[in-house]
Amino acid sequence: MVIWATRIHAQIQRNTVINCARNSIEAIDNYLGKDGSGMVIIKDNKIVNSVEGLPVPTPATPNGIVVGWFLDVSGGLDPQRNIKYVVVNNAIRTRGKTSIGIATFTDGVVVMNNAILSEGTEAIPLIVCSSDGYIAYNKVEGIGIRPAVWVRPWKPLKGSKNLFVDNDLKQFKTSAADVVFEKDASNNMFVGPTCKISDLGTNNLIQFIK
Repeated sequence: MVIWATRIHAQIQRNTVINCARNSIEAIDNYLGKDGSGMVIIKDNKIVNSVEGLPVPTPATPNGIVVGWFLDVSGGLDPQRNIKYVVVNNAIRTRGKTSIGIATFTDGVVVMNNAILSEGTEAIPLIVCSSDGYIAYNKVEGIGIRPAVWVRPWKPLKGSKNLFVDNDLKQFKTSAADVVFEKDASNNMFVGPTCKISDLGTNNLIQFIK
């Protein structure tokens, strides 16, 4: 856990986290320095969370990686406070019924080349609440009744202007859409292989490629 740090330059790398009942890796509510510096890189970690989670701070546990602003969500869209987060090359296996693989609460996040195996019936492999993110080349596997990628504004975060590029969702079997853009999620761009998308937002651009 990295929380309430200022001007931090953290690299959380090459860890193996097994049977954590909350968030296996959590970096939240961290502040830019006065010079505008600050970054957290979460890379090359292997996560297998527990089957049962603690109902704190929400019942949606145990989770893989959570980044951004959670205690004061307004920081996630404040350029005077919001540091940069990069989440790359992590292997995550979520086993809880309602687990989340990766959750973002920070504008400008980069989420790339992660592999998520989701086993819970109501789990969500990837939830994006923030804006201006780059979410690319992630692979999602598993089965459930929720989408593989859920773009959901979490006020005041807007879930808008994100770029989704070539994410591999074909091995995730769901009774819902593969990707859901919720109401008020706007001006996102999705480019990738054909999949089922539920677009309830506005001005989202969807371009399928072979």
